[in-house]
Amino acid sequence: MRKAGSCAMYTSLECGMARSGFRIFDSDTHVGPYMDVLERYLSGAEKAKLGAWEPHRAKSKGYPVYTKGQRRYLRKLGTAQAEPDKGGYMAGFTGAKRSREPSARGDHEPGERIKDLDYEGVDVNLTLPSGWFGTWTAGEDVELEMAMYRAYHRWMAEYCGAYPQRLGGLILVGTRDVQSGLEEIKRCGKERWAWAVMAYAPYGVPLDHPSLEPVWAAAQEHDLAVVLHTFTVMPPYAPGGLDTWENLWLQRSAAHPWCGMRNMAALIGAGVMDRYPKLRVATLEAGHGWLPFWMSRIDEHAETIAAAIPKLKAKPSDYVTGGRYFQSIEIPEGEKLTNAVIDLVGCRRCSTGTCRRRASASCSGTTRCGSTRAVAFNSNPKSVRLRELLARKDRVLSVLHPPTAALARIMERAGCEAGFVGTSAVVGGYTGLADVGTATMTECVQIGKWIASSVGFPVILDGDTGHGGVMAVRRLVRECIEAGPASRWCRSSRRWRATALRST
Repeated sequence: MRKAGSCAMYTSLECGMARSGFRIFDSDTHVGPYMDVLERYLSGAEKAKLGAWEPHRAKSKGYPVYTKGQRRYLRKLGTAQAEPDKGGYMAGFTGAKRSREPSARGDHEPGERIKDLDYEGVDVNLTLPSGWFGTWTAGEDVELEMAMYRAYHRWMAEYCGAYPQRLGGLILVGTRDVQSGLEEIKRCGKERWAWAVMAYAPYGVPLDHPSLEPVWAAAQEHDLAVVLHTFTVMPPYAPGGLDTWENLWLQRSAAHPWCGMRNMAALIGAGVMDRYPKLRVATLEAGHGWLPFWMSRIDEHAETIAAAIPKLKAKPSDYVTGGRYFQSIEIPEGEKLTNAVIDLVGCRRCSTGTCRRRASASCSGTTRCGSTRAVAFNSNPKSVRLRELLARKDRVLSVLHPPTAALARIMERAGCEAGFVGTSAVVGGYTGLADVGTATMTECVQIGKWIASSVGFPVILDGDTGHGGVMAVRRLVRECIEAGPASRWCRSSRRWRATALRST
């Protein structure tokens, strides 16, 4: 168990979240993959082609990589000239502070990576190649590029296959030979390790290019998500890479959000999600705080610059909130900003992502202290669903009262979206007693638990504290959390209610 405060940067999120009953899926973690690992999966002829790449061979954490096409950002802000080249891949980037470094043998031995996951409290990793791997899009030998992607897939099958419940990866598609990529999707698409597709488009090639239509179709056919990711200094370059005045701080700060905005808008605006109605799209390592404002902006411009995009079946933002778009959340953006995004676009659009092998954040519940009653949300999937139902602008959520589990099941089959369990009626339904005062609040919560666990829709528990003080409210909230309803109403004094919910 990692002690709170042991992490200099990610104290509350990194050290605590995974120990609260959540299954943590980290959607953005990286492997090297280092060349000493991949060379074992290349043929003799393919290895021979690497001779032409020797001038671009470098070391990353002591292991061989290639960096053809790497851009340098060596000017310190406030100075007139760039500093001397310090060499090394991503020189100047130190990364986040950690309580300990991930195992250096994580690419060579999957068991070492699992030890890191266990230390962090992370259950599952979706792995992506690191930034340097885009170097193959900068070479003239397209056959070598495709060979590297095939080698990567063969390694992934073996690497993730050692822990199939906990490790997965991407099928890489090169846009210079789409047919080769389609063959790899067909070969690997049903293998257990393959969870998504990522297209490597050389600099200047748009992701909405018609030549990629077969890729999106194949991804949908094989039930693979499409991953959008960006990198800082390597091809395929992030937008604006020549406009950050040779400064790495400006480049890394701007590159990832800027690229995420462009890439997701390109696929949505091109109608890709219309043509492939089961296709899922995920934007990773681009931040998430910008998503609500970007949704509004692309909605506006879909009307004011309609001639620039094909006719869509819905507003661009509707594709984001429609259940097929996902975005990784970045730990440094913090709980307040993350909860604000969740409130605006819904938790199901957010997935955990950490970029490196470090612990994850989670879409934790927020507390609302309203004018009449306080609604406190749990962080379970039913609570997430209830948030989304309440956030709808075009529909009113009407909830019925199931006094017993049997009636709750009937309601669910009839299409009810949620239930509201009042303690007095529940006690009467189960005990035949007319007065809720004949049962303790703990007994009422237990009966509510039976009902909530019998159905798949969210259940709200009406928790009357008997106008008790702050301790009574705290007890009620804790008991409700343990019981597992999606949320609970608290009807005591507003002052005591707000204090208790903030403290619990």
